[in-house]
Amino acid sequence: MNHPTTAGADWALDELIFDADGPGIAIALFQRRNATETAMGYRWLTDKTYFGKESEWILLPHEFSVDAAQRLAAKKAAGMKGIREAGFLKMMRWMESQEEIRWLDALGSRPTIVDVLSTLLALLELAKRGTLRLVQPTPFCHMVIARDAARSAA
Repeated sequence: MNHPTTAGADWALDELIFDADGPGIAIALFQRRNATETAMGYRWLTDKTYFGKESEWILLPHEFSVDAAQRLAAKKAAGMKGIREAGFLKMMRWMESQEEIRWLDALGSRPTIVDVLSTLLALLELAKRGTLRLVQPTPFCHMVIARDAARSAA
């Protein structure tokens, strides 16, 4: 299926990760023009047009991209059809390259108090086990979740 090659004015289609080749969704990686930022996007695939045109790409917030990547990896392992190997490998390299994320990215867009507390407890447990580090460069700034250097080398 042919897909639009941009998402808005600033993002260019880099690699298709999944295409249902019919009704469903398509998922792809995008690169910001004149920058090194990467984002994941999706679009609905239907046999109808809305307002005379096909659906456009919608870029996902980072926390949704992480969740989508995990689900795609599980679906690929289960033999799901439609996954494009080159795009999938590029997505996995992108996920693995994330040395750190902001605390707010781990929470999602509208966290409840339960989300905040359970995420904090999980992060503290992972830090205790040496899987990650919690870093706050200066007082009162955003906390960052960083990959433990010793673990990432293994």
